[in-house]
Amino acid sequence: MKGSEGFPVTDVEIEGVTADSRAVGKGMLYAAIKGRESDGNRFVREAVENGASAILTETDVMHVGVPVVCVDDVKSAFARICARFYAGAGENRPKLIAITGTNGKTTTAMATAHILSVSGHKTAVIGTLGAGFYGECEENPDGMTTPIAEKLYERLSLLSREGAEYIVLEVSSQGLAEKRLDGLRESGCVLRTAMFTNLSPEHLDYHDGMEDYFAVKSRLFADFGFEKRIINVSDAYGRRLRDRLADGAIPVGDGGDFYASSIRYSSVGVEYEVHLQTAKVNVRCPFSGAHTAENTLMAIAAAISEGIAPSVAAEALETFFSVRGRMERVGLPDFHADVFVDFAHTPEALRALLKDGREKKATAGGN
Repeated sequence: MKGSEGFPVTDVEIEGVTADSRAVGKGMLYAAIKGRESDGNRFVREAVENGASAILTETDVMHVGVPVVCVDDVKSAFARICARFYAGAGENRPKLIAITGTNGKTTTAMATAHILSVSGHKTAVIGTLGAGFYGECEENPDGMTTPIAEKLYERLSLLSREGAEYIVLEVSSQGLAEKRLDGLRESGCVLRTAMFTNLSPEHLDYHDGMEDYFAVKSRLFADFGFEKRIINVSDAYGRRLRDRLADGAIPVGDGGDFYASSIRYSSVGVEYEVHLQTAKVNVRCPFSGAHTAENTLMAIAAAISEGIAPSVAAEALETFFSVRGRMERVGLPDFHADVFVDFAHTPEALRALLKDGREKKATAGGN
């Protein structure tokens, strides 16, 4: 294989990968990705000056002094290259649980990781609140829910080397649309379970309407070959997704294989009953939030699908106290009221937050 400069690409040793020309060092592959506001091809010469040993692009860039490899889809190709570059660092193959949806991704991810961890499995998380082993996450410097490709696969590799049995990954629509997940098959992870929480208007400045938004989210369930797919069928888009997947989904919620009843919210958490096909268990969770029952029900379904007993999953949630920025109770000794911090940033999430706050106030007998 030769690049457009005539150099034999197989003779080039790659010591690192990046799509940021400023981060290029000696011997690195630079991917010239065209974004919405910036075109990476403008920085090819800067990358070469910084030490790049090869260029990956969709544009036939000439006369830069290093091999230039042209591909049809640079974003997808770069994700696969990153995955292959970082994969194979160890024999451990963690099971990957990927969660997408508009609201509830973080709470569902943390609840799932909590149950798995309490059940004795070494579990890591990558998402909005950071990356690392459950309870020890470090904030993402770029603030992205789903990291850029080189950071995503580097982190997956690191967690694998450190012995992760499970990795719970929050998947944003931008992460899917920008093809960051296209290297998952080459990442060395076992693609275990994909989960869908719900869909409501968000990021419509990025997506071309709700149908495009839904189509992008649906890629997680259609394009990657996850062994199991857990869908919240209490949501209208979840029902549409379930119907598309036919027999290949585990429905959770109203009319599903797992559903909740007798839901009771209070200022100290939520209680409900989980109905399974052959059993019923009671859940008492001290985490307060309007959709806590829905989100933790999804987590229970994921845990049970991994062989954890329903009673063990329910018991684990008794110590699931809070998620940072999700109806997080703030202690203010001199302020005679309950104060909560919440990350609600969509109309649906804000409505649920205000409804939950009013119900807590009524339960506590406030004015």
